[in-house]
Amino acid sequence: MVVGNPPWVRPTWEEGSVLAEADAMLGIVELKSMDKDAFAIRRAEILLVEENRTAYLQALTDNAALAYIVSDRVMYPQLGGTSNLYRNFILIADRLRGPKGFASLLHPDDHLMHDKSGDLREWIYPRLRRRWAFINEMKLFEDPSDTEEFGISVYGAPHEVSFMQIYGLYHPSTLEGSLGHDGSGPVPAFQLPAGGWDLRSHRSRIVQVDEGVLREWSSILESPGTPYLKTRALNPVVDQVAETLSILSQQKHRMEGRYDWTDCWHEGKFKLPDGYARWGTSQPPDLTHLVLQPSHFSILNPLAKQPPVDAKANSAFQAIDLSMAPSNMIPRTNYTLREDALSGGRAGKYFTDIRKWDGRPVIDFWRLAWRRRLGQNMARTLHAALIPPGPAHVDTVHTLFMTDSNRLTALTAGFWSALPFDFLIKTLNSGDLRSGLVDRLAVPAYPSTEAPILTRVLRLNAVTQPYRELLREIWEPAMQSEGWTRPFRHLSPIAIGNDSWDANFPLRADEARRAALVELDALVAISLGMSSDNLAAIYNSTFPVLRKYEYGTYFDASGQLIAKHHQQAGYQQHKDDFKNLQAYLVGEDAGDLLDRYTPPFHQPDREAEMHAAYAEFSERLGE
Repeated sequence: MVVGNPPWVRPTWEEGSVLAEADAMLGIVELKSMDKDAFAIRRAEILLVEENRTAYLQALTDNAALAYIVSDRVMYPQLGGTSNLYRNFILIADRLRGPKGFASLLHPDDHLMHDKSGDLREWIYPRLRRRWAFINEMKLFEDPSDTEEFGISVYGAPHEVSFMQIYGLYHPSTLEGSLGHDGSGPVPAFQLPAGGWDLRSHRSRIVQVDEGVLREWSSILESPGTPYLKTRALNPVVDQVAETLSILSQQKHRMEGRYDWTDCWHEGKFKLPDGYARWGTSQPPDLTHLVLQPSHFSILNPLAKQPPVDAKANSAFQAIDLSMAPSNMIPRTNYTLREDALSGGRAGKYFTDIRKWDGRPVIDFWRLAWRRRLGQNMARTLHAALIPPGPAHVDTVHTLFMTDSNRLTALTAGFWSALPFDFLIKTLNSGDLRSGLVDRLAVPAYPSTEAPILTRVLRLNAVTQPYRELLREIWEPAMQSEGWTRPFRHLSPIAIGNDSWDANFPLRADEARRAALVELDALVAISLGMSSDNLAAIYNSTFPVLRKYEYGTYFDASGQLIAKHHQQAGYQQHKDDFKNLQAYLVGEDAGDLLDRYTPPFHQPDREAEMHAAYAEFSERLGE
């Protein structure tokens, strides 16, 4: 038996630490914050002393030798020429454990998700017996951050793939109890409904992984032809979620080859002195002058926020109240385009240098925009919206258009805005969504749900006049008969009677927008072949922050939101409104609450609403 906690470090050259032996200040001040010329002068002064120079060269030689040895392709062929020392120790421990022995190591799991570690995974999967994956939220280890992920992995002699996995552990007691649990009682999640880490033990936390499961993961994640043993790992929290992953793996129509994408302008080059824009908040005169950043949009909302006037580099964006937004609104931008770049019109520098699709500037297309960086700890991870022709964006935003039609681009926006797709992105545990992962996502190919999905996409996303062209293009008579499902029939009708857009077309009230998103969850689940229980399982197990926010959500009679948590507070909400609402509900003094809100108040139940919407849509569609 080999047991250990190997070092979680890469053999990198830490010049400041070496020079700090001669000048302690260089060990305190981060080198990247120092002036380069000043550092070079101080280093030269230190190395004039023979003793310092000898120590420096010895340290440099030792580091180079170590880096060469641990990344050597002959000694460690599975590492592909790169390494983190813990990966070397996995291979070394396997040599030490003996033919019938085991190695149990505590180390990060990033090699199971990294797209360039396929050779190592191919070696590991046949040897892996247990994978207990922890998140350091309870500070079991002091040095790593509270979001650091690590695991206890048990390795044995290679045989057919078969290992137990638990992902999302915060404390060892949850693991111990789950191994002996009988499977009864409520299924746990990341957090409890009202917030707080869910430490409950349960048999359902244990996911059994074999060759069939790896093949399903490979179908979801990897390009056709990739050996299943090289597939990246997925991280279902409970076995009911693993069932949903199995369903998603069976989707026949994928994005690969069906779309064009761009990151448009790289932010650093975009605002160089000789670039296309300068940093400075301004009001664009038209959409062509608008440069989008991730905070500008959220889920099917292209007018989520805008920078404040005279924004600084890290200024928080300000939320836009859709109920008050004018029909011709263009949000402020932090990148003011230079007039010399725009001079010459279509023949000028800006238009000739911008990325092209089929020879046309990407800004000429209707596009699906998404935030490239994924906030895994946020209520929702995937934020995507339709944007009209005109705006550009920096590379923290990516956009695509479906080469088939604008209609398919809009349908794709609906799919990306629903919980099943967000669940898949969360389960990938990636920090970015780039084209390699987009290739493997399902393409909408379910005619029976198209009109209901497009109706909700248009009512949510078409918030200003430019969207009238998209409405005119993709409207169809079937949208005239669309109606809310049972939980939302008290809301104003959602049907789209014709292809005309006016200021009353978009859903502006908080409650109506939330309702349309809940119905999209159900419609996309039906399209993908999921059951309503599958949908509820992924909501309960994979969206802890969203569940916490929903637990503290109320609406008044006019659809205004009153939220417990400031991150989702309604636009008109004052600091004490939620506290006053709780007082009102038990017959106590509610202060000035009723000056802004109209009773009665009600608290929604997202899980019950999804079940009801799923059942009604299934009946309507004859599923």
